[in-house]
Amino acid sequence: MPALHRPLKLALALTALALVTPVASSQSLDAPPPPEPPSAETTVWMSPYAHVSAAQTKLDQAMVQQLEWELWSDVRTSVSQGLTEVSAALAGGVDRGLCTALRTTLTAVGTRQDLLEREAFAPGNGDGLHAGDEAALSAYLDGEYAAVSTGMNDLAAELAFVEGRLAQTTWLRVEILFEQTRDDEAQAALELGLALFPRDSRLHDQARAWADVLPAAEGLLNQLQDRIDTLDLADSDFSGLALETAAQLHTAMGRRRYATQEYELAALHFDRAGRALERSRGMPRKWSGEEVDFREADALVNGAYAWLGVALAHWQNGREDETAMLAASACEESLVEAMRTIPRHEAATSAVLWLGDSLLNKGDPSGVGAIDNAQARDFYGRMARKFDNPDWWNNYALMCRDTGTSLEARGEKEQAWDLYEKSYAAYTRVVELEPRNPRYSNDAALMLLYHLDRDLDLAAELFERSWMLGEEICNNPFVEQDVWDENFSAYTDAMLNLGKLYTDQQDYDQAEEVLTKLLDLAPTRMDAMMAHRDLMTARGKRS
Repeated sequence: MPALHRPLKLALALTALALVTPVASSQSLDAPPPPEPPSAETTVWMSPYAHVSAAQTKLDQAMVQQLEWELWSDVRTSVSQGLTEVSAALAGGVDRGLCTALRTTLTAVGTRQDLLEREAFAPGNGDGLHAGDEAALSAYLDGEYAAVSTGMNDLAAELAFVEGRLAQTTWLRVEILFEQTRDDEAQAALELGLALFPRDSRLHDQARAWADVLPAAEGLLNQLQDRIDTLDLADSDFSGLALETAAQLHTAMGRRRYATQEYELAALHFDRAGRALERSRGMPRKWSGEEVDFREADALVNGAYAWLGVALAHWQNGREDETAMLAASACEESLVEAMRTIPRHEAATSAVLWLGDSLLNKGDPSGVGAIDNAQARDFYGRMARKFDNPDWWNNYALMCRDTGTSLEARGEKEQAWDLYEKSYAAYTRVVELEPRNPRYSNDAALMLLYHLDRDLDLAAELFERSWMLGEEICNNPFVEQDVWDENFSAYTDAMLNLGKLYTDQQDYDQAEEVLTKLLDLAPTRMDAMMAHRDLMTARGKRS
């Protein structure tokens, strides 16, 4: 964090109030024609409080314009017009304290504009004054930035004297304090502002924008939560905004805890962020339903990673550590909820693979055993059945096959057969979901050939399909290298398996044709050479 000054942060997109358009009175059918437009000297009477409203509109406009450098040239005009309206309101007898707050805030916006431009143009001015003299340029810039910082701090002090009458005053002072890295004072001012103006969306936006640098976000969270718990639906205009703000604050606090490896606390904050967003549904709020969905899903995924951090830390105590398994279960629950909120959420989909890998390896791949394999396998099976994701079906199928192979080697053939059937069913679903993936077609077929020893005609069809699909992809001159490599491996595996199938069926001509083509494509492939030698032996020949 800079010691002196943060650059201007466009923390809020203020919505300028529309100027009020006078509405013409209705006329009867026999009314005389409307009078001529008044001369330039004619003035239209306005109530004193209409001048207040107009001044606030100009203040809002100036603050919006200050957020966009393309509109900086309009800021002083808006400020000047606003000050004119304040003078008129004061002359009409409007409360002096309100007028003073308006005048001070408008003037502060104008002065801030001067300081912002001084800061923005300092490098260019310095180059013109001290071209070629790095030391002088550096000293000049240091002086300019220090003057800007002093000016900003003086503005914050001036605004403090009129704080409490206008939400705009609080917003401007808080923004300046954060920019000057006076974070404790900024948070105190923001808390006061949200207590005085709890429904002001600008202050809520400001709390969200600066959430990552709030020095004690818990204090602001407690203030918001106390009011939410007291009012809830009785003041849904406030509660919807406050719940969104609370979610953003919990998210920021969760990130902080995660960065310091306090994973359990991080997970709790992310969980509360998701709950706050869920609770805000149906209430007036700023975020759209779609944005709430994405933010809630993000919070759930972040929580899942935090619970995974807890699990990995406890697995260091042993692969069956109870706390680790409970954390892994909480991780899975968060991912399920995220996927239900947004079914194809990219980060959630990636996190599923992370959890599956962690259940298998538990931080130490060298220690993987049957229990680890079963836990990862069953996890992928649960997720695949819930969300029908081809990658998860594929992982489940692969792990069923590998577990079955281990059981068969130990003589547990009935259990192995059951897993082989589950593997083939999963591979079949994968092929239905991804019919043009040559790897999936090959893997489904090899279950029939090597493990179930049935439906070999179907297996041959699947191998041929894999061969055709992979060859088609690899013949595309524009395909990327990694895609080419993956598909070449898949379809040449299918050719090998097809050649072996034909050999087993004593269809030696077909087998030799396939294996010869395979060796033309991959002449150094050892398993292909061995399959060809086995074919020659089966035919009573010698290679």
